[in-house]
Amino acid sequence: MEVEDQYAGRGPNFIWHVEGYDKLKPFGRVMWLEVSTSNNDPSFVARYFVDCVRQVGGTARVVRADFGTENTYIAAIQQFLRHDSTDSFSGENSFMYGKSTSNHRIESWWFHLRRGLTDWWINYFKELRENGLYSDSNIIHTECLRFCFMDLIRANLHQTAQLWNCHRIRPSRNENSPAGRPDLLCFLTGQADITDFKTEVAKDSANVQVCEDSLCTNLHQRNCQSEFSQLASLIMSEKGLQMPQCHEEAKQLYVTILDEIEKL
Repeated sequence: MEVEDQYAGRGPNFIWHVEGYDKLKPFGRVMWLEVSTSNNDPSFVARYFVDCVRQVGGTARVVRADFGTENTYIAAIQQFLRHDSTDSFSGENSFMYGKSTSNHRIESWWFHLRRGLTDWWINYFKELRENGLYSDSNIIHTECLRFCFMDLIRANLHQTAQLWNCHRIRPSRNENSPAGRPDLLCFLTGQADITDFKTEVAKDSANVQVCEDSLCTNLHQRNCQSEFSQLASLIMSEKGLQMPQCHEEAKQLYVTILDEIEKL
């Protein structure tokens, strides 16, 4: 019989669970929600992890992730940033592997996100395909779709994370699960008599820069290939076009760029 893997954070930044969507008990704060062209390239995941470390000014005492190869760079970065710490979770002990399927809160969060956001985008792109505007097997279509839509999806995800982190957690029978808003529980630890387990890391830390230069993808590579991005940007400049602010503007830009490429 398989025993379910259960664990609880002792306070803010005690443990970060890396799977894209995160609501840990008892401090259920989403650290980041992102979108990129690959979900198995370790340099992409490392990029977002380093960005998060810079944003919050440090890293968790422990980072936990599943056994996928996409998490290998995060493991190396976390252990490197915590190698001088003196607590029992320093160095190699600061990263641990574990099955994500046993964390029912994450599975529930996937359902919450899909119902509230991603289902709409999935159906929208299916409609483009059914109307003959998009083909999965056409690399030009794929790159153009990424160029036109990914920034909008990214903005939606950031808004979703912000709303989640500001929502109120209802009181629980578990005395170790305080009620309140995730952001307030994480940032106002002094007023809530809660210990913050964050390992401080300066935004301009040389260690962070070494990790970024060695293991992280370039930010400009998150949406589409640089060659297509340059071509699309040139077309936009010649036509006096701007990046879209909504899905309809993105669709129009997508159609326009493809039409211009057909003329080349």
